[in-house]
Amino acid sequence: MTPGLRVLLTPAWILRTVGALLAVAVCIAAAVWQYHRTDDQLAVARAAQSQLVPYDVVVPANSDSLDIEWLGRNVAVDGEVVPGARSYVRSRLSPDGEVGYLVVDGVRIADGRTVAVLQGWVPDPAAAPRLAGERIRVTGRLQPQENFYAGAPVEPEGPLLTISDAGLATQWPTPPDPGYVTVTGDPAAVGLSPVVPLVGTDPDVPFPLQNAFYSLQWLIFAVIVVVIWARFLRDDVRAARGTDGEVAPEADRVSL
Repeated sequence: MTPGLRVLLTPAWILRTVGALLAVAVCIAAAVWQYHRTDDQLAVARAAQSQLVPYDVVVPANSDSLDIEWLGRNVAVDGEVVPGARSYVRSRLSPDGEVGYLVVDGVRIADGRTVAVLQGWVPDPAAAPRLAGERIRVTGRLQPQENFYAGAPVEPEGPLLTISDAGLATQWPTPPDPGYVTVTGDPAAVGLSPVVPLVGTDPDVPFPLQNAFYSLQWLIFAVIVVVIWARFLRDDVRAARGTDGEVAPEADRVSL
């Protein structure tokens, strides 16, 4: 029987090994619990982000830009379509791949702000329903302005190339709030085809790093327990070899 095995089979080391195994098991269980707790928190946060809330609750008045945490939020816009506040965005595809136009209207909400609402897609501006002066209530996802063509020309009239704050402000009587809302619920009128939001319907929720580190911390504790157990075992095995009169280069090796 090797010195290492003799040491492990002593009553003291049997107790130490059992204690170490229990400690490792507790640490792993705690790490798994913390991981599931983190996952539950993410699920709750995503559910909260997906709840339908009024636009003015998500975006405070006098906001110069959209906070990244607001993007993709499910919002309700309730107000009057502002006369003269309509723009068309050309060269856009329908859900079936047909080239046409996006219809963007300005909707004045209760606090007086104008919200840009992407109502849907039409094959031709002449086919778009007239909504000026009508009161509508639509639901959709909050989107950032399109910035993939920063140098796109903006004309006071005619179709735009992108949905940008500058372009809408040039064509509308009152500048809109930053960004826009893509309608994902029932359209405001018949004849508007749905548009898929650029920012997905499942808003991105920041990962709770603190909880993840707690889970990692428990795994580190488990490793520390194993290292301490192995260190003391090595010392006792060396002592046992010295007692048996074993000398040599193997004295520094652990043989179990």
